[in-house]
Amino acid sequence: ETTHPACTDFVRALHCPGASLVSLAFDARSQLARGARLALYADAACTQQLLCCEGDGLLCSEGLWVRADRVWLHYTAPHNSERAWGFKLRATPVGWRARSQAAALALPHASPLDLLSLLAERRPKELLRPSVLANLLRYLRSGGAPCKERVCHVLLRVLPHATLRDVDFDWARFGSLEAIVEWHEELYERQRVPPLLPAGSQAMLDLLVDLRERLRAEGLPLWEAALPYLDEIAELSSLSKWLLLPPGSGAEPPPPSLRHAARASGVDGAAGAARAEVARALAAWEPRLDEELVRYVDSQHGSAHGG
Repeated sequence: ETTHPACTDFVRALHCPGASLVSLAFDARSQLARGARLALYADAACTQQLLCCEGDGLLCSEGLWVRADRVWLHYTAPHNSERAWGFKLRATPVGWRARSQAAALALPHASPLDLLSLLAERRPKELLRPSVLANLLRYLRSGGAPCKERVCHVLLRVLPHATLRDVDFDWARFGSLEAIVEWHEELYERQRVPPLLPAGSQAMLDLLVDLRERLRAEGLPLWEAALPYLDEIAELSSLSKWLLLPPGSGAEPPPPSLRHAARASGVDGAAGAARAEVARALAAWEPRLDEELVRYVDSQHGSAHGG
């Protein structure tokens, strides 16, 4: 980690004793000054380069996995007139070396995450207990917790096996993850870097979208989304999944968007009675009405042009 703002050149080693595989991830605030250079090497002599970033070429959303227990960082910055923040790099052991089975059992490796993956595959209902869900959510909301994307992927594997209404858990609590995604987006917008979310935040967004799809499918209430585009992503995701189904699957297309229909009819944000009226209109809509609507639009278009 550099000072903040960054101003010092250095060569430093990151060491995770006993690790066979290390995950490297940059803090989302990382920003290099113009002319600065950050390189990662696999050897102390800095001859085997793994990664090199210069100036604004540092993408915090990118991660790197290294099959070693040690890497060397070589950072140079001739000046920092714009007072760039610098960088912070976190190394997380993912795999461990063991000389025997007894040594393997004694290692502090990421067995909880491996156990979560195993439970998701063999006993998914065990992960749907309210206490387990609450602890997983607490982990995702923890600022320094590593490998959040793995926890999200486990939950994404479990949700298809769940009937959400039968789980005694307030699913709206997952809405608190929106603040983390929104923070990263605002940070990247201020830094004017490509809008690529870090792996953990992107996985949280995927989880939120999938969870809202499942809640909607079961007719359960949705929490009020803080991210303005969350429902649009969920609807697009549902439509994409339906379009990717093989022909003749017999699956019904996703229902039309009540929110978009209400907005188009001028009752967006209106009272519940107006929304209910739109809902009834959508429920009564039939495919044959599409053809009539097209003919009507064609006739109006032709009469407007003297046809």
